[in-house]
Amino acid sequence: MTRVAYRTTDEDLNEEERKVFDEIKESRGHVVGVFSVILNSPRVAQLTGQLGAYMRFNTILSPLVKELVTTTTLSENSCQFEWGFHEGFSAKAGVDAATLEAIKFKKPLDGLPEVNAELIRYGRELIRKKRVSAPTFAALKDRYNPQELTEITALFGYYCMVACSLNAFEVDPPQGQPVLPEPEKG
Repeated sequence: MTRVAYRTTDEDLNEEERKVFDEIKESRGHVVGVFSVILNSPRVAQLTGQLGAYMRFNTILSPLVKELVTTTTLSENSCQFEWGFHEGFSAKAGVDAATLEAIKFKKPLDGLPEVNAELIRYGRELIRKKRVSAPTFAALKDRYNPQELTEITALFGYYCMVACSLNAFEVDPPQGQPVLPEPEKG
């Protein structure tokens, strides 16, 4: 049970909420997850939907890069709801099983393809330390052009925001979906 209204239909919505609901539904085919809770602030939902549509469907990043960034962010933020979907999306995008396991269980990156390890390391540093070390940044700067690097960084930020909303409002993953280990309480 979520902590705020969870809206997956357009019932009981005011005019502004219905307009945003329809925009999100048109873009994605349905309204679930983060959009179902942030619709409580229609303007936030609208802007998030626009950014999310670009980051998910129109970014210049390859599907592999998008899913490495997304799953790293979801794992680092223990975001159960989105993880369940993106674990499957990652396999389809070409993320190998060893890399996905390292992301999911926050394992060391030794032995992973370097391109994968570089992105995971970048995300882990950014999310855990709120900074990126010079060697980690240099590795990505050597591999990606400025637009790609900007979109990689923005995608980490986008999914951090998504995870914050889903976690704070306690949106549970659909039954039967893969889940992450729960973080230690304390």
